[in-house]
Parts: sequence; C-alpha cells; structure tokens
Amino acid sequence: MKKVLIIIPARGGSKGIPQKNLKFLGNKPLIYYSIKTAQRFKRVYKNTDIFVSTENKQIEIVAQMYGVSVIPRPYNLAKDNIGLDEVVLHALEYLEGKGKSYEIIITLQPTSPLLKFHSLQKAFEQFLEKNLDTLISVTPKYHLMWKKEKDQLKPLFEGRLNRQFLSPIFEENGAFVISKVNILKNYKTRIYGNVNIYPLSEEEGIDIDNPMDFWLADSIIKQKKIGFVVCGNFLVGMGHVYRAITLYNSLCPPNKAYFFCNTSEEIAIKKLKSMNYPIVVYNDLDDLLISLKKLGIQIVINDILDTTYEYVTKLKNEGFFVVNFEDKGTGSKEAHVVINALYEWTGDRKNFYFGHKFECLREDIYIFPIKKKIRKKVKKIFVCFGGTDPSNITKRIINIFIKIKNFLLKEKISIDLILGFGYDKKREQEIREIIEKFQMYQFIRVLKDIQWIAPYIYDADIAIISNGRMVYEVVSMAIPLIVIGQNYRETLHTFSAIHPAIKYLGISSEISDEQIESAIIKMLTNFKLRMEINQQLQKEAKSIREGNKRVISLIIQKYEEFLEEKKL
Repeated sequence: MKKVLIIIPARGGSKGIPQKNLKFLGNKPLIYYSIKTAQRFKRVYKNTDIFVSTENKQIEIVAQMYGVSVIPRPYNLAKDNIGLDEVVLHALEYLEGKGKSYEIIITLQPTSPLLKFHSLQKAFEQFLEKNLDTLISVTPKYHLMWKKEKDQLKPLFEGRLNRQFLSPIFEENGAFVISKVNILKNYKTRIYGNVNIYPLSEEEGIDIDNPMDFWLADSIIKQKKIGFVVCGNFLVGMGHVYRAITLYNSLCPPNKAYFFCNTSEEIAIKKLKSMNYPIVVYNDLDDLLISLKKLGIQIVINDILDTTYEYVTKLKNEGFFVVNFEDKGTGSKEAHVVINALYEWTGDRKNFYFGHKFECLREDIYIFPIKKKIRKKVKKIFVCFGGTDPSNITKRIINIFIKIKNFLLKEKISIDLILGFGYDKKREQEIREIIEKFQMYQFIRVLKDIQWIAPYIYDADIAIISNGRMVYEVVSMAIPLIVIGQNYRETLHTFSAIHPAIKYLGISSEISDEQIESAIIKMLTNFKLRMEINQQLQKEAKSIREGNKRVISLIIQKYEEFLEEKKL
C-alpha cells in the first residue's frame, strides 16, 4: 500500500469569520470535522500519516487534543495572499527533513466540515484505479451562467433550459485535493498532469467562507433524521397522513425526514407519492427496522393509531427515540412521548400529552385569520367527512339537502362538498348522479382531493363535518360547526362533546336524518346562535393555532433530554 500523507491546513488569521477554524460548529470546533474524517481514513488505509499545518497556538492545542500532530507553519505562509500549494509543499519538505517519505498527498480543508468519509474513500479508490496525478473535489452547478470576455458577456450554456436539463458546470469546492507527491515536488503545484474531478453533493461541497456559509453548515450539522411511520386507508381515513405531512413541512429543512408505510397502506402510499414526499414501503417490522437504520433515522414518529408493546420496545432497543400520536395501545406506555390531541384527558403519565392545544394544523390554515365577525345571513355551507368517509355520511347529508332544497334555493345558500383522496369512486359517482337527478348542481359544488382546504373552510358560514382532526381546523377559524361521528373511536374524541359551542350530534349510526336536518335548519336560521358560537370559539382558535409550535418544541426538547440521559 502506498504511503499517504494527509495535510489539514488551518491558519488562525481568518478575516471573514474571526478564528473560523476554532469556532464551534454544532458542538465541536470547525477543525474537528476534517480531523475526524482523516482519522477514519487512516483506520482503513493504515499506511497514512495525518498532520495539521498551523501558525496558531490554539489550533495546535486543539489538534493535539484530538490526537493529531502539528507542523509549525511560518508566519509568512499564513498571510492572505499565500496559496495552499506553498503551504502543502512546506509541510511535505518539513516531514521529509525528518526522514519521512510519501507517495500520495491529500489536502483536507477544515472549511469543508460536511465531507463524508465514504466520499473521500471512493475518490481515493478512483485516484488509484485511474492512475491519476491529481483528483479535485467539485460541486456540480446546474444554473444559467455567463462569463465576461473583455466587454462582452457570453453564456456558458447552449439553450435556456430548466435547471434539471442543463449540463453541469463544475465548481472547485476545496474539500479535498489528492495528488502524487512527485507532481507537487517537481512542479510546485498539486494540480498538474492527468487531472480529474470528483463531484460532491451541494451539502458535502459547502465551503465555509462567510457567516452565511457557517450558518448553513451549522444547521446541517445539527439536523435530525426523522422517520414518519404512517397509516392511511379506507377504514381509518387520511388524517394521520396529513398530520405527518404538516410536521414534515414544519421540521424540514433543516432536518431530514422520510415517510414509512406498510405495503397494505395503499391509499397513503399513493397520496405521498403523488405529492413527491420521500417514502419507504416496508413489509413487516424487521423490514422497517432495517430501513430505519439504513437511513440513519434518530426519531421515529408513529401516526398509526394503537401500537403494541413489542413494536415500541423493538424500536427503543435499536436506539430510536419514539413519539406516538393518538395511541391507546400497549405500546403507548413504552414510547418516549405520546401526543393525543383528540383526547381531552390529561392523566398522570409523564410521557402523555393530551388535548386540543397539541393539535397540528395544516399549513394553509395559517394563511387565514380567525373570523371575528360572521355574516348575518348564511351564504355558504362547508361539508366534509374526511379522507375516506367510511360511514358514507356524505350521502346522508346530500339526501337531507334534497329535503330542504327549496329553502336553500330561496335563501341562495351554496354548498362546498369536499370528498377526500380515499373516497370510493363508486360512491362518488352515486353522489354526482343524485345531485344531477335532483338538479342540485345549481348550488352544490363537489370537489375531490383538494390540496388546500383552508380557503373553503374560511369561506363558509357553517361547517358540517366528522369528529376528527377537521374539528380543530374549523375551530381554528371560529366557524360555527355541526359534528357527526363516524364510528365508536370518534366518540373518544371528546373535545366536540364537551365544548359548549360545538353542536355535536353523536355517532351517525345512532342519530336519525330528522335530528341532523333539525340541527342544520336551526344553525341556518339562528344568527344569534351562530354569533355566540363564533365568539366562544375564538379563544380556542388562538390556542389551537399554537399547537404546531408546542408539538415540535416538545419533541425536540424531549429528544435532547433523551440524548443527555444516554451520555450519563
């Protein structure tokens, strides 16, 4: 094996960021990251020496503390106008003066802290395999670029194409230069002869030159990798998927996250793929664990309803921090955090967090304010029974609208009927045929799988919905609402039942059409009632709108505590 020298040039006189190489990135000095990468390289390629070249005493102390020897750099080689070739050549000659000899020299800059060892390893293997004289790390740039020649501007592209169709222009990022020692000695430069490039991702290729670069690298160093394990099917609906999407959008960036779905969750998989979210499909628990570890997941967020003791215990045994939503199963006692926004019971378990203040609203809700005033006369009704509407309450509501059709026409009331992504196509066709048959298309608009639901809620004077997460979305705008439960589990969502301003009718199977019709007519015709409801809901609306921040802060805080406990 050829003898390899790794030089980490680290002067102390940085001006863009004072004391840059010692400034803490994450929780380590910047120079730590290049030292760590070099040491990993040495563990694989044992015939390697590592040295830091510096004129700075503090950098020398830090380098030695991390187990790396230092080459004292003359002050005249630490000035702004000195190139790295001179610094590296000095280091080589210094070591040769002490009887050492090398065939390959690798320059690792501390200003590229995100360089991965595996990238350096692959680059080194390529250098050897192709018998190169020099290999330089670069970052591919896919932009419409220009250059100036004398007084003329010339494009560096052949045609104005979208970014993904452009040929890359490669920018040196300084992360590493691998070169033969005889090239440096003979030509006083590391870059000569048979030169090639090694592309890095934009993340790995970040070169810290200014405070913005430092901030970006610091954000990436601190980022967490999160796995959202979600369910979404005809039986449970799509609320779990939408909540996970909301959290994903709030957490990423700077963090990285992936969705994980069992092969049986066909609707959830289809929806996530249609929105271009990163998704991993797994077969069983063992398959899931392999995928989580392969992607380096640290936090597992389960939005799959009730978990088992075995499932959560296996996750914890693999070192994952486990967060569960809407979990009443045996696994809930084992999870690090359980958030049950739909249940208003506080309990006495330290890892449980209950109530509407932990609801995670969709992002589009925040575009619209809380309604402080409502129209005296109803103009718009909003109807939605979730992503799948398993009890098909939508059809019942349509039949009730048929009974009061003349009233709706007389009062010029229109209806937005929202069908979810998983709503059965045969049922949808039946709904449309009923509307056509009774000529209700004049005032009923049927919309399916809309991306933003907030505009339709905000435009409504009354909402008729199921007893799921949408209750909080409607309440967050203080819209008067009538709530009908889909099934027994929804009766456990007690916020609607206990809040005096919400007209909760109970489970659909236990209430008559006449009861539903009576509640709708009363809400339509009683302005005073709607006004009182609006005023009562405004306080809860403010609290619910803080839910996303509470949940994210809670998860991050508890995860940091978890890490601290692991250190002890």
